[in-house]
Amino acid sequence: MKCLVVHGSATLRRALQNALRRAGCDDVIATPDAAQALESCDGSAGALIVARELPGTDGLELVRRVRAGAACGGTRILMVSTRHRPEDVRAAVQAGVDVYLLEPFSARALEEKITELLAPVRETGGDENEERAQAA
Repeated sequence: MKCLVVHGSATLRRALQNALRRAGCDDVIATPDAAQALESCDGSAGALIVARELPGTDGLELVRRVRAGAACGGTRILMVSTRHRPEDVRAAVQAGVDVYLLEPFSARALEEKITELLAPVRETGGDENEERAQAA
């Protein structure tokens, strides 16, 4: 399964990549910015982990663009953020985030959230995203 990671911190990108690989994502693409993430979003990704705060484009804007695109509209999205206010979480959910994780997080919390994120993808076998990619 292909997964995308978008985070401005190289250290956290590596941690997120490693966690996704342990969870079964064999193809993990990591980038520090939204522009590169959108280029990689061809519909074949089962999941996207995105930081709320990104260089250049806000993480919420990236989520909105992903959701608006035909190819990646159904990709599962986990947002990591230092913003903990209820209105911040609500804004993320309204933008299209499936799972929200507060930074700093423990390895166990990350593992639980990735499991939650990937469960629907595993249930369908990822076929839904592949079909969308072929149709686009």
